[in-house]
Amino acid sequence: MSVERRTEFAWAAGLIDGEGSIDVTRHQSRTGCRFYPRLRVHMTSRIAVERLQRIFHTGTVTMRTPKDGIRQRSYCWAVENREDLQRVLRGLMDFLIVKRWQAALASALLNDANALKASDRAAITDEIRRAKRPVCHKEVA
Repeated sequence: MSVERRTEFAWAAGLIDGEGSIDVTRHQSRTGCRFYPRLRVHMTSRIAVERLQRIFHTGTVTMRTPKDGIRQRSYCWAVENREDLQRVLRGLMDFLIVKRWQAALASALLNDANALKASDRAAITDEIRRAKRPVCHKEVA
């Protein structure tokens, strides 16, 4: 990976560590419950979220205009596609600090979604929600 590309990934990881969220949504259907990891960054800087989209060549950027007229318009970059999310998380893993553990758990869920029992998926989902602590690189393989 080029120095320029590594710099972009490091910048993105810093932004995601500070402003992003890695979580899991649950969708109930007639065939059962499915879990979907996702990565989102909400902020008032349109330039920053569009840069994330350009760096990773994926994700959607949406705009939210508050109805109260007091708060500023905000933008959200979101990656929910499984393959795209796995690729983004792999690229970020060496650079994340605060969200590293959440990213590792989301990757595990993406890798083993079909092999895991529903109870295991639920446990990983709960762990992602609780993971708020920085993790040293050696703690997560």
